[in-house]
Amino acid sequence: MNALYLKDLADKTRRGQRGCVEEGKIPGGITYGYKKVVELDEKGEPVRGKRSIDPDQQKIVERIFTEYTDGSSAKTIAKNLNAESIPSPRGGQWNASTINGSRQRRNGILHNELYIGFIAYNRQTFKKDPDTGKRKGFPNPESEWIVKEAPDLRIISDVLWNQVQAIKAKNVNLQVSKRRRPARLLSGITFCGECHGGFTVVGKNRMGCSAHREKGTCSNNKTISTDKLERRVLEGLKKHLSHADMLAEYIKTYHATLKRLQSERQTHQSATKREIGELTNKIAHIVDAIADGYATKEMKDKMMAMSRRKEQLERELGTTDDTNVVEMHPNLPEQYQRRIQALQDALNREESRRKAATILRSLIDKIVLIPGEGRGKLDIELHGDIAALLHLLQQKGDTSSHVMKWLVAGVGFEPTTFRL
Repeated sequence: MNALYLKDLADKTRRGQRGCVEEGKIPGGITYGYKKVVELDEKGEPVRGKRSIDPDQQKIVERIFTEYTDGSSAKTIAKNLNAESIPSPRGGQWNASTINGSRQRRNGILHNELYIGFIAYNRQTFKKDPDTGKRKGFPNPESEWIVKEAPDLRIISDVLWNQVQAIKAKNVNLQVSKRRRPARLLSGITFCGECHGGFTVVGKNRMGCSAHREKGTCSNNKTISTDKLERRVLEGLKKHLSHADMLAEYIKTYHATLKRLQSERQTHQSATKREIGELTNKIAHIVDAIADGYATKEMKDKMMAMSRRKEQLERELGTTDDTNVVEMHPNLPEQYQRRIQALQDALNREESRRKAATILRSLIDKIVLIPGEGRGKLDIELHGDIAALLHLLQQKGDTSSHVMKWLVAGVGFEPTTFRL
């Protein structure tokens, strides 16, 4: 009887928690970044599950997300927070697992969807181990999750959230040792033009072909200083990527792609509107039939299915965004040159070097060093995505930022190669 009572109590508790979520409340502890709201109902009893944003903790959450996208690891972020004596969610010291959490269980600061305004319930089930008596969590399928939107609890923007999740997705299949930040600016993306193997450090502040040095299977015995390589790459970016003919070709391709996508979108919108009209007429006929006394269960089920389909189509039609359709900024070359110069200046300052290095490495696909004629002569071939490179121009509050963001995510130009 005691076991049956406990099982019945657990079912009632879960039912009450689901109802709490449906009302936009949180049926659990207080998440870091939020505080409890004291509110009384009509009977004078406290309302449970109400939350509001804690301004002080909000700044820490924003800082964690921003620093992570800037290239800092969870371990480094935790170390800095502890050095500043900032209390962790449990009041003690921060650690990397508190920030990282688990991708499968969607916990930890960087995976918590409450920060983008979504309350998720029933993500896991807890069962007690009969041998140890300890509770253990098991992830539930996403189809069993209960998710409720809570826009008033949003702390992190979609852009910042997506940047963090992209970094997490990129690292998910990598070994921990390979997730470490590179010791040098261009480490791991520099390759030999002869054997296509890696160019690694072969002496103090110099790089050379690892296959030639370690195996003797490559004839490329030329080396280059890391300082000279970095300088030539940055100067090459400034020089080649602001050429008027290259930008003109890019803009021409962009407008052709934009025209094609606009045509496809208009065709899709017309088909959607036509289907909505047909569903509206069919629903009206069924309603008339029911009003005349010809109601059947099949008719009602059919009407409900058509109503759901109509709502879905109306939502899709309402989310169509035409604000991205803007012209290229006329000062594109000048803006690009200023950004590259600012990036080069940031690399020379210790406090901003890590962030600038992360940005620069994201712009470059690979660098190929090709042996040239003459002693120590090396030609540099830079492979980069033109859309990602021009994404540097994105300015907060500038209308061109919309087209850059949409272009990089939706169009996808082939990588461009430059000889430096």
